[in-house]
Amino acid sequence: MKKNQNYINEDPVKLLLSICSNKGGSKNSHLEKIFSSSRKLFRSTKGIKSLEKSILLHILEKDDLSVDEIEVWQKIINWGLAKHPEINNNNIEDWSSQNFADLGKTLKELISLIRFKDITSQDFRYKLVPYQRLFPKVLWETLLDYYLVGDDRSYSNLLPQRKLINQKLILLFASWIDRKKPPYDSSEEVKYKFKLLYHSSRDGILNNNCDKISKTLYSC
Repeated sequence: MKKNQNYINEDPVKLLLSICSNKGGSKNSHLEKIFSSSRKLFRSTKGIKSLEKSILLHILEKDDLSVDEIEVWQKIINWGLAKHPEINNNNIEDWSSQNFADLGKTLKELISLIRFKDITSQDFRYKLVPYQRLFPKVLWETLLDYYLVGDDRSYSNLLPQRKLINQKLILLFASWIDRKKPPYDSSEEVKYKFKLLYHSSRDGILNNNCDKISKTLYSC
């Protein structure tokens, strides 16, 4: 798989489709290798429109998906629209009730795996509210309670936030701190524990969570 790292960088979607068609025993380990590069997968020039729903579900179930959740939401919408070419994807105001019903049925399982706690209230207002009719009624009411009321019960009814500091980042950060070359390749070698204090997609652009706190690391 190391020889295929360039392929992951250049066309992760094509490589993923090739692996999924392979019945070999190393299939799962190869899939995990690509999923660890999830940002490249979601930002592939060909996008994720050609992926099967089962693959997308597997990706969205991961707690350490290193992609902004609002980007995940937008890619899922695009994936669904690719399955329904009869829907005008340029203007949502032109959608009929049947369009919303059909797309909502296609996306129901995927929407249930979105980590809404990682989406800001501003993105909810402008990027999710227009698609309100895609959501099951109970889920939408829960989201309204969460974003507008701050109801603690709604908080417990939503999936937890993703682990934005994943294993790959931990090894990278520890290698930076220790000036380790080659970098660490096992968590057993790392003597640090990292805690996420601030993330722009979660906390907004301006935030003082890191003020007057020593031993912090900033990455962008």
